[in-house]
Amino acid sequence: MYHKKAMLLTGAGVAAMLIIQMAAVVAAQDEDPSTTSPPRSAEAAFALYCAPCHGEDGRGNGPLAFAVSKPLPDLTTLTMRNGGSFPRERLARLIDGRDDIKAHTGEREMPAWGEWFKLEGEGLGSMDEEEVRMRIEKLLDLLESMQQENP
Repeated sequence: MYHKKAMLLTGAGVAAMLIIQMAAVVAAQDEDPSTTSPPRSAEAAFALYCAPCHGEDGRGNGPLAFAVSKPLPDLTTLTMRNGGSFPRERLARLIDGRDDIKAHTGEREMPAWGEWFKLEGEGLGSMDEEEVRMRIEKLLDLLESMQQENP
């Protein structure tokens, strides 16, 4: 019983923090019209969408990491943990939502960012599937550049 309550609170915590984060983005957009478009650089996208959970350095230590049911992966060791090869295609599917990320509850905890990017762009009337794919590719390039060398 305790585990179910903890999981509900964890899910509620993640949802609440995402709502707060998005409210901050909307408020910033209201103040500065130049911020009404999605982040242009991979670094800005990572800071907005990934760092709250994965941390600014990608090591899984972001301020929202406590609200996820499993420890978050260290994004700087993806290549090392994949036998020396950066798992680009698998990560592309994970980021855009084609692969389910299963937690103990059987529900995906990581947002399906491909779906989010599409909706975000449609709200502005300017995002097609190619642009969504390019945003994910830029994030993948950034993640690849963050990889640690083998010890």
